[in-house]
Amino acid sequence: MTIVLAFLQNLWVKDPEGWKDIVNDETRRVGIIRHLLLDYGCLTGRRIKACFDGLLDHMIFEEASRIIAGDSRTICPPDQEHIKACIEKYKPKVIVTFGKVATDAVMPVWAAMDIDCSVLPCPHPAARQKDTTLKLLASARTIRSLLPQTTPMAAHKIITSQCRV
Repeated sequence: MTIVLAFLQNLWVKDPEGWKDIVNDETRRVGIIRHLLLDYGCLTGRRIKACFDGLLDHMIFEEASRIIAGDSRTICPPDQEHIKACIEKYKPKVIVTFGKVATDAVMPVWAAMDIDCSVLPCPHPAARQKDTTLKLLASARTIRSLLPQTTPMAAHKIITSQCRV
């Protein structure tokens, strides 16, 4: 399967110490991040699910920092070795960065590597600008064009009411 590696800035939960061992367990890390992102109803996860429907089976979600924050306003320093290790491990066809912090962290690592993949900077899904959802939908279309084996999303699925979250 073709992989799309998606980086967000950093994970945050209300009890960071309680989640530390679980999230740092490499055998469970990716599944836990995906679960927290897509199944807990946060704005970021709702917008990703709405806009990237049909691509989620190809996407692996990671964080630019391995530090777990206790609130959404905390910006943790990126871990460039972690970013590089993720790119080497998953060998993605496309890297998606959600938000400026993730983009600024991933771009120099990607530029220094000899890897054949595209990087697609996207707005953070929880950004407050009115056009955030439209930009995310455009990014999903770009990913589909880079992954020709994916099935295009049916037109009826891209409806404004579903994507305004």
